[in-house]
Amino acid sequence: MQRTPGGARPELDLPQFSLASRAAYRRVMAVLKGRKRPFLVGGAIGISAQIGIVVDGDLELLVRPSDARDVLDAFSAAGFRVIPDPSLPRARVEYGPVAVTVSWGLPDPLGGVIDEAWFEYSKRVHLLDLRVRVAPIEELLWLRIAAASDDRVGDPVVEEVLLSHGHELDWQRLLLRLAGLEALACSYLFLLFYRHGARGFRAIPPSVLETLIDRSTESLSLPPSGQGTHAPLG
Repeated sequence: MQRTPGGARPELDLPQFSLASRAAYRRVMAVLKGRKRPFLVGGAIGISAQIGIVVDGDLELLVRPSDARDVLDAFSAAGFRVIPDPSLPRARVEYGPVAVTVSWGLPDPLGGVIDEAWFEYSKRVHLLDLRVRVAPIEELLWLRIAAASDDRVGDPVVEEVLLSHGHELDWQRLLLRLAGLEALACSYLFLLFYRHGARGFRAIPPSVLETLIDRSTESLSLPPSGQGTHAPLG
């Protein structure tokens, strides 16, 4: 993860990639724009475009579930190799040695689909000389938090987003997205406060932590005594 000079947004010509990769990415997006198929830039490049840091990762495009079949057909017709994932709502689109992920659903453990809010709150940017829409930072942050693994404590990308942009986030919408992940979200906030002290506290509205703690407590509440049952662990 690399901050751009002066904290400005990065030049969205993706200088961290080779010329071949940039040309392939532009070609992939141009096909969908030419066919008038709505899509969003997601994943690491989407976060880079949203907050002004270069995040390692390849191009991921997000489409509506109702458009998925037409989108994949458009790539096939344009000569791309399309490899659907048999177990997840996504496909790998290959252009020479370069691959792009096209998704129309959410990864485990979330499940579900790319809903209309992703498009409603998306933002227009210029990427590789194309005018495209980038997925909302709240939804991209939600995916990063949900993707936490048992063997990893924290995520520097999540930490950077919270620290530098926490005061700008639409927390009402993000808290709705985080239903069922309250304890995990709390762990990210406590880690932020531990590492950055007062600056971390200033970045997050006080009501956010209060809401997450209250909801975590409710989800872990023990049943009334005498019922002979046990609260689920985790």
